[in-house]
Amino acid sequence: MKKKLIFPLLTIFLTISALSCESIVGPSTPVPEPTVTTYQGEWTGTTAQGLTVSFTVTSNTVTSFCIDFRNTNNEIVSYAAPDSATVSEDGFNLYVSKPLSEAEEIQGYYSVPIPISATFSSLTSAQGSISVQPPVSWTAEKK
Repeated sequence: MKKKLIFPLLTIFLTISALSCESIVGPSTPVPEPTVTTYQGEWTGTTAQGLTVSFTVTSNTVTSFCIDFRNTNNEIVSYAAPDSATVSEDGFNLYVSKPLSEAEEIQGYYSVPIPISATFSSLTSAQGSISVQPPVSWTAEKK
């Protein structure tokens, strides 16, 4: 007789427990997936001087950046970022410098780092500037 009474009591207890938990916690609601903004990929574009700019974004990090521009002597120079930069708040900042040849390094030449700023206006469009005199703006599109 005890066995027959235990099962119904257990069923009633579990049902009341389940109802009590739902009334305390409330019904479960699905958690929305976070929105992921990704700029990952190859980017290419042009400067206001009509020269090339390109960069690569991998896992929310700018892993390479190269830009060509005319210096004050009207010479076309190529600068590259020796370090990576994290994409933050839809943009990034980094420094570029002129890659030196081995001979230039041996002779003690050095390249002054120049700041670059960039903003992503969409998942496929970016713009920025290089802080030379006068500053040179650029735009780029994701490939």
